[in-house]
Amino acid sequence: MFASSVAVCVPNCINIGVRSETMSNGSDELHHTSPDNSTVIWKVAFDLDTDVDRIINSVNFWIQAILVRLGPCFILTVLSALLVRTMTLGLPDL
Repeated sequence: MFASSVAVCVPNCINIGVRSETMSNGSDELHHTSPDNSTVIWKVAFDLDTDVDRIINSVNFWIQAILVRLGPCFILTVLSALLVRTMTLGLPDL
């Protein structure tokens, strides 16, 4: 289970970058004021500079869409159907 979690998160770690920007203090975004009285804004964005970055972003999208979201829904549907089948077959005829 641990290895699958790491494998699913690796494309996110490769493809997402965190950058800081310094702005003036008149900004109404969430910010942290640094000691020199300037505002530091942290931005999280996908790195899409090269073709490899775009491929990794696409792979990341499909991993997140299918494995992380649709996979558990499909497994839950199958298990629920099996449970209903077991419950109905186990009841005596009235």
